[in-house]
Amino acid sequence: MAAMQDVSALRVAHHRHWLCYVTPTLTLYLRDAPTQAVARRIIEVYRAHCPTDRVRFVTGGDAPAFTPLTEAFGQTLAARVMARMDRRRDIGLMVWDGQLRESWSLTIQGAPLRDGAECASFCRVVMPNDVAPTVMARMACELADSTAFLSGHAGFGAVFNADLKATAFDQIYAWAKRYPGLEVEDLNVTLPHMLEGIKGANWLTLLGSALAERVTPESWQAVGRHADIARLSQGVVVRAGDHPVLGDRNRNAWPTEVAAVEAAVAGIKLRQHGEFAGRFGEDGGATLAWLQRYLDREAW
Repeated sequence: MAAMQDVSALRVAHHRHWLCYVTPTLTLYLRDAPTQAVARRIIEVYRAHCPTDRVRFVTGGDAPAFTPLTEAFGQTLAARVMARMDRRRDIGLMVWDGQLRESWSLTIQGAPLRDGAECASFCRVVMPNDVAPTVMARMACELADSTAFLSGHAGFGAVFNADLKATAFDQIYAWAKRYPGLEVEDLNVTLPHMLEGIKGANWLTLLGSALAERVTPESWQAVGRHADIARLSQGVVVRAGDHPVLGDRNRNAWPTEVAAVEAAVAGIKLRQHGEFAGRFGEDGGATLAWLQRYLDREAW
């Protein structure tokens, strides 16, 4: 596969604090809150692809800070948090390499009921800009082969400072206007809707078995004309091209293969979604317009 585009320049600070940046990400939406067994499978896949010296710290549950995984307390903490996942659905665990730039991290998070309604859980991997596309693709396929899931996506995603969310999303809005391939993510907003359909296509588009069955044979044929399809034990991974692309409206560059995949699976796409922060929330309906950008370029 060809080398990925360098997006390391897409990083912004605000009054000496990091604000947001663009980097390769992989997000998997889970119907059920992760159990200990599920978390261990996900971590096993992550460890198989994250460099060994970058699996350094862990936190989760009510732990006040990150603890080195090389220490006995860190290993005990990880085991205790995962054991609690069998008893509660709102438990999360995060593994991080300790780097503030070009970092590796894994987050596994169960979602509690919201106003009595079920909500999707998730796992998310954030990777440095120099990660190989083959690593991203293998990780996605191994997760789709071992873990029951609803849907997912991988490509270039925006990561933001939660303490400065509104300001960060002003910048992410501007990036999203220019770069159609950018995945805008605020999981607190997205998760309540992910039981209903897919958020959208990206370089890698993951469909769990239930959603994959809703795609018609004709639509699968259309997907196959523009992307590679890997059928795994728990679902399907669609790869649109050799590596993620941002596109660039300023240069009339459009992610045509991703757009073709989205058009083919439009029948299982979300119809509702909450508003993201910043300019998204200020411009009425901007979040849905962004979600529909591949199907209606003029609306976004």
